[in-house]
Amino acid sequence: MEANGRALSETESDSLTYTAALLRYEQKDFAGTKNGMSAYIDKFPNGSHILEAHFIMASIYKSEKNTASAIKYLTYLASKAPNKYATDAVLQLARAYYFELRDYAKATTYYKELDAMATDEALKKEAARGLIRSAVKQSNWTDALPAATQILDMTGAASDDKMMANFVMAKSKQLAASLDTAIIYYTAVIASGKSEFSAEAKYQHAKILFEQNKLEASEKMAFEQIKDFGSYQYWVTKSYLLLGDIYHKQLDYFNAEATFQSIIANATFEDLKKEAQEKLTQVTADKAKK
Repeated sequence: MEANGRALSETESDSLTYTAALLRYEQKDFAGTKNGMSAYIDKFPNGSHILEAHFIMASIYKSEKNTASAIKYLTYLASKAPNKYATDAVLQLARAYYFELRDYAKATTYYKELDAMATDEALKKEAARGLIRSAVKQSNWTDALPAATQILDMTGAASDDKMMANFVMAKSKQLAASLDTAIIYYTAVIASGKSEFSAEAKYQHAKILFEQNKLEASEKMAFEQIKDFGSYQYWVTKSYLLLGDIYHKQLDYFNAEATFQSIIANATFEDLKKEAQEKLTQVTADKAKK
């Protein structure tokens, strides 16, 4: 039209450029769509169809499993909230950063946004679940507390979600030195069934008893952890380290030395072997002072 001498208004040019790209999308010409929508976005950054253009671009890249490119357009949609695409964009960003990119700090940011903007109960639950899981990955127990409380107060929350919420509550209480309360939450985690979390919960329960100077109870709990969670070798080894500490505190140098030597000889975790060596050195020094 311009070539034939008819000047187009900005509105007409905006609409025609977008419509041309949209026709390619409807015809499933995705390569042509990407070229057309990209040209539209560049030429009309504040165009009347700018949100739709970003949504279509994100959808195409998502269908192609090109997460990095999809994120560019989803981030734009999220940044322009409120709009009809924002909630879904924030949800997709949170999932992408958690499950695919494993950037748990950014996942936390978007799960918080999702929690704030979602009105649907299912999305509220997913936001709380995502906040807890992201916090666990970062050992950020304080930030996870509101989501943990929210999950525990929810009706119909999944058992796995409740287990993780109890774990977060236990960790935060332990860090705050509310040890008896932490034990209550750890007990709930253990009761949820065998998992990496319940294996650690059993160990942490034994450790708290040790810190409370309840050595016999701590020893009993550590042996239970070793017996019940044998497939979780990291936490089993931690329980053996705790047993060595108990024997050391009881001035049972023979069993303390034997326990730490066994860990040094048999453990597969270098950090725990190093810890055992340091503890053995201290036991040997204390024994020599007798």
